[in-house]
Amino acid sequence: MVRRITLAIATLAVLAVLAGCGGLDHASIDDTTGAPGTDSSFLDTPTCSMHTGIAIAFTARVWTHDFLGNTNEQTDGIDVKVDNPSVLHVARVTSDSHKFVVYGVAPGTAKLSITYNDETATTSTVTVTDQ
Repeated sequence: MVRRITLAIATLAVLAVLAGCGGLDHASIDDTTGAPGTDSSFLDTPTCSMHTGIAIAFTARVWTHDFLGNTNEQTDGIDVKVDNPSVLHVARVTSDSHKFVVYGVAPGTAKLSITYNDETATTSTVTVTDQ
């Protein structure tokens, strides 16, 4: 009986350790719409450049890994945040939970962060300039 309890406790301890070995793997800005005309605005990681008055749509993607090293793309819990809304606005596209639009409001810099369950997966610095 003692041996069985010891084995059960050891198994639970191993599972607890393994459960903590997963986490964020990487994130990306994908499927960006091109800026209109000859405008050179772009979104990428780790740096982005936009002009005021320009909006760019993109897909936010996040991958996690488990304790076995398997990488899985996530479908829920993804969000995009901006630290300086006086420079850059962001909005989720209502028909697609992974699609977002950013809009250059005024010259300056802002951090654009893709999060998964409120944990930052990647951050890009966006520089917005007048055209």
